[in-house]
Amino acid sequence: MSMEETLKKGEEALECLRHAVYDEMVKRAKLGQFAIINRNNKPYKIKASKAVRLIEEGRTKRGEAPY
Repeated sequence: MSMEETLKKGEEALECLRHAVYDEMVKRAKLGQFAIINRNNKPYKIKASKAVRLIEEGRTKRGEAPY
C-alpha cells in the first residue's frame, strides 16, 4: 500500500470515528445525559447537548459542514 493510500485510509478512519462520537453525543443529549471531555488535560463533565454544540461549532470553524 502506498503512502497516499495509507493517508487516505487514515483520514477515512478518523472521519468515521468522529461521526460515531457525534452520533453517541446526540443519543446522550436526547437522554439528558452528560459527557466527559478533556479541557486543559483534565477531565471535565458537561451536558451532552453542549458537547454536540461544541462538535458542530468545531466542524464549522474548520470549514466542514455539520453532520
